[in-house]
Amino acid sequence: MTGVAGADLGRPAGDGTGVVPHLEPTATRRGQTGVVSRIEDAFASLALLVMVLLPLSEIVSRRAFGRGIPGSGPIVQHLTLWVGFLGAAIAAREGKLLALATGTFIPPGIGRRAADILAAAFGACAAVVLAWGGGQMAMIEREAGTTIGADIPAWVAQLVLPVAFALIAGRLVWRAGTETPALSNRDHPVSRRAMWTDRALATLGIVAGLAFIWPPSLLEGQRLWPGFVVIVAAAIAGTPLFAILGGTAAFLFMREGVTPATILIETYSLSVSPTLPAIPLFTLAGFLLAEGHASERLLRVFRAFFGWIPGGTAVVCAVLCSFFTVFTGGSGVTILALGGVLFPALLRDGYR
Repeated sequence: MTGVAGADLGRPAGDGTGVVPHLEPTATRRGQTGVVSRIEDAFASLALLVMVLLPLSEIVSRRAFGRGIPGSGPIVQHLTLWVGFLGAAIAAREGKLLALATGTFIPPGIGRRAADILAAAFGACAAVVLAWGGGQMAMIEREAGTTIGADIPAWVAQLVLPVAFALIAGRLVWRAGTETPALSNRDHPVSRRAMWTDRALATLGIVAGLAFIWPPSLLEGQRLWPGFVVIVAAAIAGTPLFAILGGTAAFLFMREGVTPATILIETYSLSVSPTLPAIPLFTLAGFLLAEGHASERLLRVFRAFFGWIPGGTAVVCAVLCSFFTVFTGGSGVTILALGGVLFPALLRDGYR
């Protein structure tokens, strides 16, 4: 089983961590090559490419001409923001937003459909509120006239926040019903009708989000427990984790009369940290190593060195993961790159 947005009963539910990605059925993966999708992919790829080339150009420029590229540091930091949030929008498009696995344990039927609708509606509601907060922040920066370097207005770089959240809201609603196994046959009239019914019900989440932000004082002074009951129910149903965390923060802020833009301002300041650009670059390095089958060759090398000792396979796995993490910068990337190679090797040698 997978997450709510990808109820494929023939697959295991995650990796034992209790968190699974929303996986998309094969039938709904087709036809995802629309204009918007291609533009998203192009922008995300271009942003990542510039993140790689700009620091290299900075190094060459300093050595060759004795001066760097004006504003290269802030530009790379803001490209991290774009890569992150465009990646989130693409993940929503592909049904791979992280969610708790609890929704997958609900048996197929009315209960599963209701959970899917609740998850999509709450996620869309939270995304609408966060998109509004991002738009507010961009408007504030536009009035302030701040720039990020090379005379690029800060509000232009921040536009990715409301745009990404708006895309996520729409995609969560659009995917409502497409994940339920009983409705996976889109060509059947009953399935199509039920699918559109689920989407219509999930759209109420967008309506609720718009109601909460207009007027913004609607939640001010309201009781805590009804909101937390809805949040807990949505989390159990399989709402994406960003919506649970962001929605909870937005609810608490708006209850105190504080605009959700406060959340986005903090998110923005964290996302443009000078240290964060290393994360997508390390991830890219891990992807390139994995696609080049470097993990398999490294396994053979370390097995030749350590495989002869008792428990050698376990030692090989530990040393290889440590070595690989030096280049990828994170254990998560190492697991993705090496898990498919090391796990069968451990099973073959009797490790359970």
